[in-house]
Amino acid sequence: METLKVKISATEKKRLKISRNEIDFSEFERLIKLAIARDRMKKVVQSARASSLSKMTSQEINAEIKAYRRSAKTNR
Repeated sequence: METLKVKISATEKKRLKISRNEIDFSEFERLIKLAIARDRMKKVVQSARASSLSKMTSQEINAEIKAYRRSAKTNR
């Protein structure tokens, strides 16, 4: 196994929730992907709140999905 030295700021280390000074690449990759997913989820939630989608009930969401699928089938 080879060693690669990567320098990151204390802020980024905290954002990625890295608690040790040495980690395997696969763990580093997992933490980066997790941070990206968290950032994207925050944006989705903000967007849903801004457009009032966050107030939809599960029944309303399911109805929208069904309507979209019906529309997609007829437009093939």
